[in-house]
Amino acid sequence: MTSDGSYLKSVDRFLLEPDVVARKIVKIIGKNKRELNLPVLLNLAHKFYTLFPKLADKLAGETFNYK
Repeated sequence: MTSDGSYLKSVDRFLLEPDVVARKIVKIIGKNKRELNLPVLLNLAHKFYTLFPKLADKLAGETFNYK
């Protein structure tokens, strides 16, 4: 993170509350599920990229490059 907090500001919409994440983790324990991808928006983006990698690369461009 930069000292001025610009990185944190740029990813603010993807930040999750720890309590919410913990509840979701506890909820899937013991179920036949390998992964829990959060937030949901990024989970959908991951699935889209898996199905259409070239198209996703073109659409995303610099969208997810926050560093």
